[in-house]
Amino acid sequence: QSVSNLTATNGETINLYAKWEAKQITITWDPNGGSVTPTSSSYTYDGAAVTLPTPTRTGYTFNGWFTAASGGTKITEVGTTNKPTANVTYYAQWTHITYTVKWSVDGSITTETVNHGSKPTQIPDTSTPSCGDKFVGWTTEEYKGDTQPDPLYTNEEIPTITEPTTFYAVFADYAD
Repeated sequence: QSVSNLTATNGETINLYAKWEAKQITITWDPNGGSVTPTSSSYTYDGAAVTLPTPTRTGYTFNGWFTAASGGTKITEVGTTNKPTANVTYYAQWTHITYTVKWSVDGSITTETVNHGSKPTQIPDTSTPSCGDKFVGWTTEEYKGDTQPDPLYTNEEIPTITEPTTFYAVFADYAD
């Protein structure tokens, strides 16, 4: 900036002082498929540290805040060593929660890993059981053969997975 209209005696020293204002930075928190509160924070450069919010997303584990939606650098704090100088967006990154699904068919166990909220895809073949009986469905409780278990699922009705689960094949005599 220029200065004009100063008055002083010729040769006199005039002291000028700069006035600085701390820069205000907006940090945007992108939950990347989840939800977060607050969605932005204000940071004053060289001011107090900012508390990183904790986002949530059903079926996922939060891995941290990063400089990119995928990859990037992990951000563990703002204001101590990480001091942004311009408005910035940080992105939540996630890992699917997975569960083991076990299939028990005629005494044989197979397993598969399934993402939270997804359906299993590796349903075993039940067309030729060693017992010679007819396959009637799947249950999540071990079938003892005295009463039909409830619930009983067909291959198409297998529910989405939200916890480790074992499915037991239920067979009935052909005469039934």
